[in-house]
Amino acid sequence: MGKKAAWLGGGVAIIGLLASCASIAYQSLQNGKLNDIKESIDSVPKKTLTLNGTFTQSLEQSEFNDGTTKYHVFDPNNLLAEYAKAQGQTGVSISLPVCIEGRVTEKGRYGHLGKYPYELWVDKICQS
Repeated sequence: MGKKAAWLGGGVAIIGLLASCASIAYQSLQNGKLNDIKESIDSVPKKTLTLNGTFTQSLEQSEFNDGTTKYHVFDPNNLLAEYAKAQGQTGVSISLPVCIEGRVTEKGRYGHLGKYPYELWVDKICQS
């Protein structure tokens, strides 16, 4: 009877140890996710700029060129596609002059193969 109790006690200790490890792993995972979310929020550009230039859309690229810098375009509301359509440009490949109110990211690697040093987040098409 003593051996059985010791064996059961050892089994309970192992189960307790596994539960503690699982709890620590879960907390680390949650903290990591929260940190990732915080980093993502912190990386959102906040300063709004007005830029004039040319927007070019091709099969794999969305680019804005203000004459000095080429930006990868992030336009989740499809404002540029709607503007291009209103200007009579449709299809896979378009190019048109445009004024954009938006936000620019910190320097990094954006777009296809990290080709662009900045990303322009489109907030509004402005009157040029």
